[in-house]
Amino acid sequence: SALTSLGPLTENARAPVHSLHLFGRIDERLTPSQRISVLYKFLDRTLDNQGIGGFNLPEHGTNIFNHENEFKILETATPSASIWNQVRFTYKQERQSTASVNNQPALLVLGAFNSGGAQISNRVTGQMADIEDVASVVHGKHDFHFGGGIRPRFLNAEDSSNFGGTFTFSNLSDYENSMPVLFTMNAGTPTVSFDQQEFFTFFQDDIRVRPSFSVMLGLRHQFQSNVYHYQDFAPRLAFAYAPGKGETVVRGGFGIFYERQPVLMEQQSLLYGGSAIRQIVISNPSYPNPFPVGVTPAQATPSLVTIDPDIRLPYLLQGSLAVERRMGHGQNFLTLELMTVRGVGLYRTRDVNAPLPGTMVFPDPNFININQFESTAASRSYSAAITYKSHLRKADIVAQYTLSRSLDSSSSMSALPANNYDLQGEWGRSDYDRRHRLNLVFLYNLPAGFRAAGILNVWSGLPYNI
Repeated sequence: SALTSLGPLTENARAPVHSLHLFGRIDERLTPSQRISVLYKFLDRTLDNQGIGGFNLPEHGTNIFNHENEFKILETATPSASIWNQVRFTYKQERQSTASVNNQPALLVLGAFNSGGAQISNRVTGQMADIEDVASVVHGKHDFHFGGGIRPRFLNAEDSSNFGGTFTFSNLSDYENSMPVLFTMNAGTPTVSFDQQEFFTFFQDDIRVRPSFSVMLGLRHQFQSNVYHYQDFAPRLAFAYAPGKGETVVRGGFGIFYERQPVLMEQQSLLYGGSAIRQIVISNPSYPNPFPVGVTPAQATPSLVTIDPDIRLPYLLQGSLAVERRMGHGQNFLTLELMTVRGVGLYRTRDVNAPLPGTMVFPDPNFININQFESTAASRSYSAAITYKSHLRKADIVAQYTLSRSLDSSSSMSALPANNYDLQGEWGRSDYDRRHRLNLVFLYNLPAGFRAAGILNVWSGLPYNI
């Protein structure tokens, strides 16, 4: 709980959530082999006083608003028993905004409380489309699946967060003596407009080599308009084998899966790249006026956010092997699955203008921080899972135990390393690494068509981060 100058503070605060969801669908069969579907979805959600609790006092909360309109058309054609084709068109309007409960400067007292305004004020409006054409053709032992699509996005962003400034105090004593250790503030033009297009194509062949053995071969290619690398091919391979009477099934697969570059990354680089918003950082400022005599926010040394010109789309190398065995004569199955995932070129942020080791000299004295988005992080995870499924006359039981380990060198795309010039020390347990997980699900059929269900989830704790 928060600790103020008057002592520990414990109180309750309202955090209401209001949501409105609407959904509609119309299906029409145009011909015996052609069908069209029209779907509409509406969302309106308001969340007030979010982010309060713990060290955050009620005045440090935010109000969040989310509005969505989505219109979708699906045209499905089956000109023959072996050919299937679907054209999908989606148009979506979205508006998201977050605003501080009040606009006072933020006061962050480390280990004690956070008060004042949250200094969060942003709004993003976007228009997005998704046009896809996917087809399937059955020929002999082969099931071919292929298609492609384009996803254009047009966005307008406004971010006036921290325009009122944030004071950081090392402890409660420094706060009581008006001695902040840091002041940060943004100034400038908080609006930007940009677009982002995504393209993809894929081909997949499901081959029934024998009644007991099947193979899947696939290849996917994708790229984005704001990432200048177009050789992102992602092959996939999978198989299933059921020897003998089919009571044992062996499944395995390996594939490459590319991630997208988030819209937020482009937005941040445009807003904080130097031409729109200036980030001001002052160490050991005066309080409550942080600027030295004669210095204005426009004259203070700024900071930047940029994107590495050599950035690429991150990808995952994922492989798995599973053995499923039917137990006895009923519907009882025991499965053992091994899985490994390796992340390559994951996103991270690095301050390329950090003072050189052993000095307080900035490589570029015209700026304080130059936080650069890069695709240089990595991750590895391993897991082994045992699953038991049983279907009884009146009940279904599913039990699963998973032993896993996850390591990485960056927790998120905005996480900064401890040493910007030596990243080896960043390798360690992932924020989401849970060594043990046990999940139990129980369903029981009651009279009159009712069903009772029970779920139990038990897992070990996450890594502690100081």
